[in-house]
Amino acid sequence: MAPFPLCRCCSSTNKALPAEVLPMPIDALRELTTRTLVVLLALVEQCIRSGNGRIVMSRARMREMGFGHSGRIDRARLELFRVGLLAIHKRGVRGARHLYRLTWLPLPEESA
Repeated sequence: MAPFPLCRCCSSTNKALPAEVLPMPIDALRELTTRTLVVLLALVEQCIRSGNGRIVMSRARMREMGFGHSGRIDRARLELFRVGLLAIHKRGVRGARHLYRLTWLPLPEESA
């Protein structure tokens, strides 16, 4: 597999997708716009780095990853929900952030 940059925070390392995130659901990926696909790849990178399968999509975190426009982030999130690639793992209450998960990846035992 040829390496490619996933997002601004890791583009200098030019990593390839690790085997544990494959196979990705190809049929759902075909329905995504290019911008949403780029956001999804950045979320996969975040999921791998976290080690617990949880993803944070706060505006600050997404800005760190190179996605500055909040409207684009919201559209990508809704599109990922629509095709079934993203789900809420834990709802945030009283100002806490929602935690998301990628639906085709199992959560580790300790984070369930």
